[in-house]
Amino acid sequence: MDPSPRRTVYGLLRVRGMALALPLGLLREVVPAPAAYQPVPLCAPGLLGTFVLRDQIVPVVDLRSRLDGASGEGHGAAVEDGDSSPGTGARAGAGSGQGHVVAVLVHAGAVLGLLADDVRGVETVADGDLQRLSVHDGERPLVASCFTHGLDRTVTGVLDGDAVFTLPGVPTAEIRTAAGPATTADTTGTGSLAATMLLFQVGAALCAIDADPVATVLPTLDLERSVLDGDVCRGTVRHLDLAVPVVDPLVLTGLGALDPAARHQGIVLHLPRGYVVLAVDAVHAVTRVALDDVRPLPALAAGRTDRFRGVHTAGDGRHYLVLDHDRLRDDADLDALSALNTDHHAAGTGADGVTDGVGAARAGGTYLTYDIGTPVATPLDQVREILALPADRVTTSAGHGGADAVASFVHRGETVPLIDLAALLRPALCKPADAGTRVLLVRGASGTVGFAVAGLRALERSSWESAPDECGDPTAGDRLGAAPLLQLVGDATHALIPRVDLVTLLAALSSAPEPGPADGTDPASPDGGDAADRAARSDPTPAGAVS
Repeated sequence: MDPSPRRTVYGLLRVRGMALALPLGLLREVVPAPAAYQPVPLCAPGLLGTFVLRDQIVPVVDLRSRLDGASGEGHGAAVEDGDSSPGTGARAGAGSGQGHVVAVLVHAGAVLGLLADDVRGVETVADGDLQRLSVHDGERPLVASCFTHGLDRTVTGVLDGDAVFTLPGVPTAEIRTAAGPATTADTTGTGSLAATMLLFQVGAALCAIDADPVATVLPTLDLERSVLDGDVCRGTVRHLDLAVPVVDPLVLTGLGALDPAARHQGIVLHLPRGYVVLAVDAVHAVTRVALDDVRPLPALAAGRTDRFRGVHTAGDGRHYLVLDHDRLRDDADLDALSALNTDHHAAGTGADGVTDGVGAARAGGTYLTYDIGTPVATPLDQVREILALPADRVTTSAGHGGADAVASFVHRGETVPLIDLAALLRPALCKPADAGTRVLLVRGASGTVGFAVAGLRALERSSWESAPDECGDPTAGDRLGAAPLLQLVGDATHALIPRVDLVTLLAALSSAPEPGPADGTDPASPDGGDAADRAARSDPTPAGAVS
């Protein structure tokens, strides 16, 4: 098996409209540009001066004159005694300007600041996607490679760290700690272990997340409605030609909910099974954070404290809640959503190649695949919504057609019967519900019904489907034997999985005669097969109904 391609995470900057990138190993943090710089007795194109950042002297250079040939003159700044920390001091000259940022770089024990228009987040790029640039004038180029980024395929130049730190006439400063020079492995100036983090705002909350799982930052979110919509998922957004679920981090952390009328940015997280997007109001900065400086949350803090590692206090005094990316990676909801990335062109209901919701199958349809003890597939547009197993469900003995509604719950003001799908189709597959159990809401003529399934798999397209008339006859205790089969695009095993038509199944259940009184059983209990046994005896499903 070929090894996975090497990938590098880059911080994205904009310098006079040019898209530039730096490996995150070089980027210590991004801070607002100071209003004034203190001069140094050196003269070099683009050299602005220095400022002091938490007792660290940072020389700052404006690369615009070197990248596009603009004159470096006029970039000098007024001098002010004392600490010229970002946001303090006299107004600088034309080179700094309000609204700019300084990217603070570290390399081989030295620090240097680059003036930039703004920070655009991060991007993970496979080394094979880099295209090398050659210059034949004898000088080492500042930009030696590039890649394309975003939906518009913006060409982004990768700055060469060695070239930047050896610019003629441009000074760099030694990284200092209280005890003297820092080691080259330390990029915080504290001598402790550190992580690169994105600082962002969502609602009134200031948050931070480790940059390691961050694939990129989307400047705007154009949300599309999805069957996945619910409290946590706000819809999907296009990323890499995939429809990727967008998550409300306030709901996820118990801190409230996003304003649905507001425009948001998106932080794309790469989880083990796919992508999810965190909807945020603004990305503030990229910074190196000493892990020893992340303080634990108080025991009585609001929200889901288990979703946070602690609190980070930034240089401007603001406090950021640091998300625990290990907990996010292991979260059952995010894991399930990340597995449901699908082809953007086929993600919407009613798209070309999607089944019509009443059992007419053809190759190229888009399916939700899920687990009921064995993998099965249902046409995506049959599923109105996907929920976690409601904790407030009520066990009931009321029958629903020929199958017992083993529980019910209230959703959006409607009482929804809940049926264990495995118990209905093949009772031998039944198992107790757990944290991975999901409920598929299906709408029929008699109303909405929830089918409990063991877990979600993915959104996929079929490459081949058997004809509806090729299905067998259902038998008591095994209705899956009547299901047509299909193969999925990209499945190297060419496995055949049953196609479960929930709309047809629901219609059959609704038209079946009511059974006599019986005790229902909650699918969360180990003996959840009792309801299915009674349903199997009545066997209301005609040949091919599970299709």
